[in-house]
Amino acid sequence: MKGSVVTSPPFGRPELPTMVRVEGGVFTMGQAPIFEAEAPNPPHDVRLSPFWMGVHPVTCAEHRAFLIATGAPAARIDAVTAGGFPNLPVVNVSHREAVAYCARAGGTLPTEAMGFQLCVPESRLLSRSSP
Repeated sequence: MKGSVVTSPPFGRPELPTMVRVEGGVFTMGQAPIFEAEAPNPPHDVRLSPFWMGVHPVTCAEHRAFLIATGAPAARIDAVTAGGFPNLPVVNVSHREAVAYCARAGGTLPTEAMGFQLCVPESRLLSRSSP
């Protein structure tokens, strides 16, 4: 898996955060052995097209700007920055709000497979007992 960092906001939209383009490809997802208490998820091949991912989590300030731009109620806008830490990752966001944020940015929420491809070293794709 390879990625190329875009040093300025993508797609000519200065309000968007820095993104990285992740090359697609085929990788194995799932685990073996499967334990009785777990839902069956045997190893299987997953094919992903190239996709874009934010380099950093969405901050309170970025999400606040989104809420203002989309006309959210003042109480909701204030709730996002109530802690006074605008550069920390935003929390307590509903699925609907996260989907809307991503759509406005020109993308979608990452799928489980996208997150798995980015976060799991290749040596640990098939077994949780690997070092």
